[in-house]
Amino acid sequence: MEAVECGAAALSIILAYYGRIVPLAKLRQECGVSRDGSKASKIVAAARNYGMEANGFKAETLDQLDEVSPPYIVFWEFNHFLVVEGFNKHQVFLNDPATGPRKVSWDEFDEGFTGVILTIEPGEEFEKGGRKPSIIPLLYQRLRPSLGAIIYCIIAGFLLVIPGLTVPVFSQIFVDN
Repeated sequence: MEAVECGAAALSIILAYYGRIVPLAKLRQECGVSRDGSKASKIVAAARNYGMEANGFKAETLDQLDEVSPPYIVFWEFNHFLVVEGFNKHQVFLNDPATGPRKVSWDEFDEGFTGVILTIEPGEEFEKGGRKPSIIPLLYQRLRPSLGAIIYCIIAGFLLVIPGLTVPVFSQIFVDN
């Protein structure tokens, strides 16, 4: 994932939470990711394309977070989108597209929180679906150019086992006689 893809990745996290798996490459296009990242309005529009009820608003105080049920996307430090997965009295549970899940104190959250919140929930037209990407096709695609070298290494490995098996047999014959 690129640093500028955090908006699309945050939307992917929320869609997956509700049961819709969408490839990041597709969301990257729908969110209009450029060298400067995504705009909140584009993320909202992309979410609506999947039947989600998506809205953005500016929270003036942290107390307003009690009115919104997680998960939702927040704009962080004026340059990054994070997913808020929940909170309690002492900490906020975040899912950072760049680093993964983490916990921060309310003071730390208050320092980075810009007030922008994107709420995204399933609407009437929302449909679960999609498939989690399998690692096998990706691995094959990555290794295909080196297939000849891999086969050579496997054959060489098997051929090198032969001396390893014959040396003990001949050693036994010579030692016993």
